[in-house]
Amino acid sequence: MKAPIYLGLAFLCLIATAGNAADMCPGDLNGDMSVTVNEIITTVNAGLLGCSQVPQMQCEATVPETGCPLNFGQLSKGRYCVFAADAGGCRWGLSWDTVPAANGASGNAVRILAMNQYSGDSYLVIGAFSTSLSAGGVGVISDDAFSPLFVTSGGYISIDPNGYALHIDLGYDILNPSARLTRPRPSLAGCTLPGSFDASFFEFDTLD
Repeated sequence: MKAPIYLGLAFLCLIATAGNAADMCPGDLNGDMSVTVNEIITTVNAGLLGCSQVPQMQCEATVPETGCPLNFGQLSKGRYCVFAADAGGCRWGLSWDTVPAANGASGNAVRILAMNQYSGDSYLVIGAFSTSLSAGGVGVISDDAFSPLFVTSGGYISIDPNGYALHIDLGYDILNPSARLTRPRPSLAGCTLPGSFDASFFEFDTLD
């Protein structure tokens, strides 16, 4: 795995299988009452590839009657929303949370983790900054949550008022002057994110 860090982002409980789900920690696949990054990756792949990939998964999904109950103007505090998108010829899972902005700045940092059905333990992190309830400006795209692949300009993320749809525009690559007018095309395992795409709400959950 590229970055053994906990991002608080993932598909967690997609189906319930045999076993007492009430005794399980959501997303805990081995029964140790904790959720590791490996288990997050496994459950993301289950959502993209099907649960035959993780036959021992036992979990209980929390699916609200409405869309994502979070917004960009609040700290998610371990809560996250998961969205699904068909983009660039592949199926993507996208989940986001918000954390305090760095250096005491007002507003929140919005983190979106993106994986596709072929990427295994690889992922992209789309970072944005928001002082709004429903939109934020994309600033960086990374494949390890630390080093930028792209620093972008003009991109934005927005969520509809009911929380059912997420729109992402990746903006323009400003690290490469020759590509200044070309939208960045970050890719994983042969799947390339288009410069602009929409995703539909899938699940809301909490990691405590």
